[in-house]
Parts: sequence; structure tokens; C-alpha cells
Amino acid sequence: AGPQRFALDAAATAAGSLTLTLRVHHTWEQSAWLDSVPTLRPLGEPSPHLRRLELVTRQGAVGGLVALLQVGLTCLLVYATDRRRRAYLWFGVQGLSAATYPAFTLGWLTSLVGSLDLPVMEVGLLTALWTSVYFTHTFLALGRSPRVLDAFLGLSVAVSCVVVGPFDATRIAAPLVVLSVAAVIVYQLATIVRRLAVAPPGARLGHVLLLLAWVALASSTWAELLFWWGLGDPLAGARPAGIALVFFALFLSLLLSGSHGSALARSDALN
Repeated sequence: AGPQRFALDAAATAAGSLTLTLRVHHTWEQSAWLDSVPTLRPLGEPSPHLRRLELVTRQGAVGGLVALLQVGLTCLLVYATDRRRRAYLWFGVQGLSAATYPAFTLGWLTSLVGSLDLPVMEVGLLTALWTSVYFTHTFLALGRSPRVLDAFLGLSVAVSCVVVGPFDATRIAAPLVVLSVAAVIVYQLATIVRRLAVAPPGARLGHVLLLLAWVALASSTWAELLFWWGLGDPLAGARPAGIALVFFALFLSLLLSGSHGSALARSDALN
């Protein structure tokens, strides 16, 4: 995670210019993607850019991973104690599955599964997207999810499970994952806005929290989708999705807490 750093002795820059030669051991598709411009700085001099990269990419990914694991496990525990609360099941699976992305960004997934890290992350993301649709439909009482969307997500999962090579996973499966992320985000935003317009006053707060969760995710996803499609790195190495996942988990936790509190209040009133 984060930029590579190399220390150069003074003799290397004595001539006033430096020739940079990279010898890359090409073990997967993205080892040939050199999308960030190298920078040369005096040794020991602080770099605001590198500090921002460290904060956004590494610390953001740690925060996103912790938030998703905590919320996911809590929701599954709630569902285990009360099987009627189906929304907690969907969000629990969604949180644990989405945690594969910050784990991949940090390099921890590679330590666990080796060269299968990319396929595992792809399947994890697709599972999170799929269950997010079920969560929204359960929470908003919309009935079954669109069959076209189910079919496309199912196809993407199948391809990600079959195309697992370190080169093919990026060339073939990753574009399907990118399209899946974009399609689900657009679908979620459109669906929530449409339901918010007709929601009764007492239910609007939950709709707003659900909308804010997807707005937070969409606000950072565009740059990473461009990168994974192979169109360059518009943020010069920064991966803000981890920070967005923290806010995503926060807003949906508030939504579920409010819904749970309302259910308890109704139960007390009936009793």
C-alpha cells in the first residue's frame, strides 16, 4: 500500500540530472501500469503529497476495513438472534464481503491467499453489490430485485470465479466488476431518490441516510473505476474508497439503529 520509496546516494545526482531505469518483474497485469509520475526529493525532507497518500490510502483502508468488519459481524449477530430481521442479514453479508477491497488495498489479502487475491476481491465486491440491492429492496419494501441486474451480477461472479489468472483477472474479469459497481450505484441512487420523493415524513430520515451512504460511496468510486478500467490514475496513487466505506458503514449503521429503535417503540406501544 502506498508509494514505493528508493534512497539514492549523492553521487547519483551530482551531474544535475538523473536517468531512471525500471526493471519490473512482471507477475500480474498491473505491474506494467506506471500511471504516477516519479518525484525526486532531498533525503529526509518531508513530502506533503506522500503524507496525503499515506493518510488517504493506508489509514483510510484500515478505517474502512475495521468499520465493515465490525458492522458486518454485529448485523449477523442481530440476525442470528432474530431471524425476522432480514435486512440485518443482507447488510452483514454486504459489510464482510466489501471488506475484501480495503484488505486488498493494504496488501493483506495477498498475504492470505497469494495470487488469488484479485479474484477473491472481485467476488467479494460483487457479493457486496448483490446483497446491497437485496438490502435496499428489503428496507424499502420493494419486492424482488430486477432480474436483469441479478443476471448481470451473476454473470460477473461466474467470470470472476473462472478467470483467476494474475493477468486475465484484470483484463477480463475486472471490467465486468467495474461495470457492476457503476450499474449498482446508479440503480441505488435512482431507486432511493424515487422512493424518497413519495416517502411519508416519518420514514424520510431512513431514506436520507441510505441516500447519503451511496452518495459517499459514489463520490470516491469514479476515480478508482477509471483506474481499474485501465484509463490512468487521476488521483496519482490515492485510493479514497476506504474513507468512503467508513462513511458508508456509518450512515447505514445509523439507519439500522434508527429502524431498530422505532421497532422497539412500536412494540412497547402495542404491549
